[in-house]
Amino acid sequence: AFGFVVCIFMVKSNKTTISNKKHEDRELASKTAFESTSVEIQSSHTMILLLASKEDFVILKALFTLDKYASKMEQNARVLYEEGILTLLLPLLNHSELFVKRFATKLLSEMNFLPPVTEILLQEKFVSSIMNMINTIEDFVVKEFSLCMIAELTRSKSGLSQLLETNLIHILLPLLASPDPDIKKNSLQIIYNIIQDPHDHSVITSLPEFTIKPLIDLLMSEYVAIQNLSLDVLNILTQHRKDNKLSNDFQDAGGVLKILSILKNFEWKDVHGKCLDVLGNIYDNPNIA
Repeated sequence: AFGFVVCIFMVKSNKTTISNKKHEDRELASKTAFESTSVEIQSSHTMILLLASKEDFVILKALFTLDKYASKMEQNARVLYEEGILTLLLPLLNHSELFVKRFATKLLSEMNFLPPVTEILLQEKFVSSIMNMINTIEDFVVKEFSLCMIAELTRSKSGLSQLLETNLIHILLPLLASPDPDIKKNSLQIIYNIIQDPHDHSVITSLPEFTIKPLIDLLMSEYVAIQNLSLDVLNILTQHRKDNKLSNDFQDAGGVLKILSILKNFEWKDVHGKCLDVLGNIYDNPNIA
């Protein structure tokens, strides 16, 4: 009986101890827990500092707010640059959280029209990061804004020269068949930037995997920007009168029929002039029947 009583007492004693411990733990937790709070931030510089946070939610909120600010007008992007945003923003290109990558690339694409930002992004380590995102990340948003940055970087001769040393062209061609229209548009813009230089035409057309069919298919796009860019690219490429293969491939891929179809559509009258330019290039070649 004693043992039983002792046992009961011990059990009771243990329960009391556990209860007391839980009570103490709850009391301690209530004292040590950091209470959440809302702060109204009215300075872009303060918001930039939040990009150094260890909490993804805080970084995302800061990126969203800063991107919204930068997209309003170009001067806002200049303000962010002058406040030193790149120091904290650029490392986020390699962040493990996908949504952080999305907003970081979007914000950078809003800013890379600035010459000093372009100069920094053309550093090898950042070119490598951007190209890696285009090549390996399947997320359409990351690809879209990464390509948007490359489109801006290839507008300058020095930027174009540097990027052509990468595998950019090999990455671009398959993206013309992407289901995402913004990825198509940005890829077309980069190709257009490349072939502006007469010496760089063959950089694309000489590739074994190059085919003119994706460009011709984009002529019928419902998006005006894509249709215009595809015509601009085809206009430059078909100016190669000695490139008989390109002209023949254009006809074999149904390019003439598609352009005639556009010319018959009055709703597409804005691009009729460009269509006639391309047809003129094709049939101005004396070697084409």
